[in-house]
Amino acid sequence: MNLGQSIVPSGRPAKLSLLEFLKTETAPQHQAIESVIPLLKPDLTLAEYRTHLIKMLGFYLPLEASLAEYCRKFGDALSIAQRFKTQWLSADLLALAVSAENIADTPNCDKISPISSTAECVGVLYVIEGATLGAQVIRRCLIKHLDLDDTKLRFYTGYGSETLAMWHAFRSQAQNLVDESAYNESGKSACEIFRLLLEWLRAS
Repeated sequence: MNLGQSIVPSGRPAKLSLLEFLKTETAPQHQAIESVIPLLKPDLTLAEYRTHLIKMLGFYLPLEASLAEYCRKFGDALSIAQRFKTQWLSADLLALAVSAENIADTPNCDKISPISSTAECVGVLYVIEGATLGAQVIRRCLIKHLDLDDTKLRFYTGYGSETLAMWHAFRSQAQNLVDESAYNESGKSACEIFRLLLEWLRAS
């Protein structure tokens, strides 16, 4: 079977949607990321949670800067301005008694490349919006294991009651904007962001 195809009852190949294609392409990277994120551990400590948020901030800051530059060049048909999350990470860290000075001094990943096309941008957003969708499971574990209140869970609360709607909006926008011929470009972009995040989390 060719990549990007499945079999329907008629026996004819049916093409995957863009997000189905991206899910298939990034499955190994997604599993690898899950293996290095400590937040589902029942013995998770508050210090580990704080350290993880600092790591995420150091990755999201340059990533969102790249997304902002993409918007300046190509416009915002993907509602990117509504999807920035570094302010949530900063709010959580402040609530966890990390000083504003230390937050400002957070080391940043220096390997994030400029985004040069809509297909690439969709790949980037697939990773971070997918993480926001999945964050609901992490949030429940954090409440259970660390007894945190909402002031320390802004990042993992995501869009709250609008999380699923935001995901569906992204899925629709992405499918409309990326032609099938550019699926591979989106897939390579998503895999690269996963690779960089994995490298960052392991090294930081």
